[in-house]
Amino acid sequence: MNNEPLPSSPSADEVRVSGAAFPALPDLEEARLDALKTMGILNKDPIPILEILCRFAVDFCGVSTAAITLVDRETVFFKALAGEMKLASTPREKSFCAHALLDENEIMVIPDTLLDPRFVENEQVTQEPFIRFYAGVRLMAANGHAIGCFCVMDTKPMILSDDQLSFLREMSRETINYLEGEKSKRELSRLLHLEKEVYNKLLLSTADLASSSPTFDEALHHIISHLDPQLGWLSARIRNMQTGGSTGIYYNPSLPEDREVPLIWKRLDAEPSRTQSEIPYSEFINSSPLRPEYTHLVVPVRVRDRLIAVMEFIYPDHRNADPRIRDVFNLIAANLSLVAERELLNLDLRFKSEHDSITGAPNRELFIQRFNRILLEASTMSNRRITLFCFEIDKFQSINVDYGYEFGEKILHELSRRAKSICTPDDMIGRLMGGEFLLLIHEQMPFETTTAVIEIVKNTLNGKYEIDDVSIDINLSIGCVILGGAEGTPEELIRRAEEAMHLVKEGAYQQVCIADEQVTKEAMKKRAMNRMVKDAVRNNDFTLFYQPIVEIPSGKIVGAEALLRLINMDGSHLEAKYFIEAMERMNLLEHVDAWVISEILLIIKNNPGILEKIPNFYFSHNVTPGVISRPDFDNHFLKQIIESKVPPSSLQIEITEQALLPDNQFVFENITEMRRAGIKIALDDFGMGTSNLWIITKYPVDVIKIDRTFLQGIIPRNNSLNSLLSSITDIAKNFGCTMIAEGVEQPVQSEHLINLGCTYAQGYLYGKPMPLNELQALIAKQ
Repeated sequence: MNNEPLPSSPSADEVRVSGAAFPALPDLEEARLDALKTMGILNKDPIPILEILCRFAVDFCGVSTAAITLVDRETVFFKALAGEMKLASTPREKSFCAHALLDENEIMVIPDTLLDPRFVENEQVTQEPFIRFYAGVRLMAANGHAIGCFCVMDTKPMILSDDQLSFLREMSRETINYLEGEKSKRELSRLLHLEKEVYNKLLLSTADLASSSPTFDEALHHIISHLDPQLGWLSARIRNMQTGGSTGIYYNPSLPEDREVPLIWKRLDAEPSRTQSEIPYSEFINSSPLRPEYTHLVVPVRVRDRLIAVMEFIYPDHRNADPRIRDVFNLIAANLSLVAERELLNLDLRFKSEHDSITGAPNRELFIQRFNRILLEASTMSNRRITLFCFEIDKFQSINVDYGYEFGEKILHELSRRAKSICTPDDMIGRLMGGEFLLLIHEQMPFETTTAVIEIVKNTLNGKYEIDDVSIDINLSIGCVILGGAEGTPEELIRRAEEAMHLVKEGAYQQVCIADEQVTKEAMKKRAMNRMVKDAVRNNDFTLFYQPIVEIPSGKIVGAEALLRLINMDGSHLEAKYFIEAMERMNLLEHVDAWVISEILLIIKNNPGILEKIPNFYFSHNVTPGVISRPDFDNHFLKQIIESKVPPSSLQIEITEQALLPDNQFVFENITEMRRAGIKIALDDFGMGTSNLWIITKYPVDVIKIDRTFLQGIIPRNNSLNSLLSSITDIAKNFGCTMIAEGVEQPVQSEHLINLGCTYAQGYLYGKPMPLNELQALIAKQ
């Protein structure tokens, strides 16, 4: 495999993308290309480890493909790729990523490429791989230039949620952090190689360093102890300006002892400012008036404009040091400089790999490493309790959107500062990602101080933050685990604290949740359900059951509601109410909704006998808010119906009040288009919300489904509840809506509903949810 960088094309004053010329300020474009070249990866070879981030993006965003690209002058290279599309190096003029680099927004999103004039004729849209959706985040190098993109694509139009967009930004940052880290490692290798070249040119004083990798302090002592006596120096020393230490004073063993030299060193120590020069120099010096003069040679060692060390030599003559001698020591200084730079780079790389770049707090790996050591120590101590906090800024993404990411970073920095203010030397803070942090607090006996510690953390971190003359209220969701000793691995304890924090974010607890045994059990159940649902989606372990909708007076079936079921490993069926929250947590609702709609259309197409036996028969299905609010829902959905050749009147879409609030232009347009096409629109769970009257006046609704709650007063003759039911039916009749009552189980309920003018119902009285073959058998009997 060829690792040689690909040559760039000659410079140009403009960049052409998709046939359109974009001005590209030559200086700016050349600087960007220079930044790209210095990364040292401008070639066709993929970077396998980055494919992990792409796979994460495919799973989290629900797209078919994710990629990491580098944009050269005329070519776009794919450095990592995951998913279904087959993509390779692409001319820049045909690339989506070239547009993303020039877009004024941080992330460029193309919900439907066929609706965007820039891409409607693009070969990647009209031909393989048939890209219909694209979202790309620029990869910003440390010097501020965009070198490529982290992007996701699909063959169908899509809309990403705020969490998915935030995830793409985080993946972009992780990608550039990795690339910059690899660049630093290559620079370190270059320095080591250069260091060896210098070693080969040095005299005896540095020859022994060629095969070793000493620390800087070790290198100082090595050089001073191996100085070549033939260089003519009387005495020498090297000072480490980082630590203030010195190698000590060395004397040339080949020359007679000179009692004046120690006095000269004392005089020099009395004037430390003499050795702050930026360039080598020599001067005449003596121990006292009328004493013989000596030459004091000073060679500073500097790295990145910092004075790292000072080499000092005393010569027994009245002349400046021979220039050739100075050249030798300059060479020695250059060697020391390389050793020092390597040490600084090592420290810098290690710090960056273990700490958050914004707050300087330890990252997850370093926090776990230190936490493990603390747990081992705590297991031998009975008078100490440890509290582990996991907290996250509520609506942090909204803060970034409203005020900008620089403002958000300042919030993180201030939050970290406040957390550190309540830490003792034994405590520590760590940052995970986004606005999520870990905090470890040690408590002394008595254990009753735990509540006080939680209050201190809560009161210190929550409240007003003054940033750039802006006052903003910051609220945190806080989870914590209280430990009396070693009670699990650091990873397990952190996960428990995170789960407790998420329970606060979900509204199950206020402000703080302590991860006790009950909370842990609830979290374990959630994780198990998450895994079950994820596996079900991957393996298509879903099926549909159907509950008949009947005309009450005749008892005849007129339709059926399709209800989602999950097939367990034992063959049993799990109702949606048990796993719907897990689907919401993992952003799988839209995917499953699309499958349900396709399945219903297939069933209607393959079973025409149902429609022939029962005129105007329809299948009803509840569509989730995330799907009905998509800008392309009506086109996508109606296109499916047209292609399936299923009568639109055989479909009824059920929408909850949640999908209609807040007011959404796309929801209104989608409902209107579907209704115009002949699809019935039903408002599900009517009466359970607070704005139903407003909803049915604004939205074109055909059917109102009365929630089973309002039928509970019929049998016990609850006058208040029955009056409410009567009011609901009157409202439906006044608006000209058909009514369907849900949860009808007793004949007396159906009779009461007929008297109120409600002529359609579903419930156990007419049939439980059943497989398709049982529904067909039931229809055949009537």
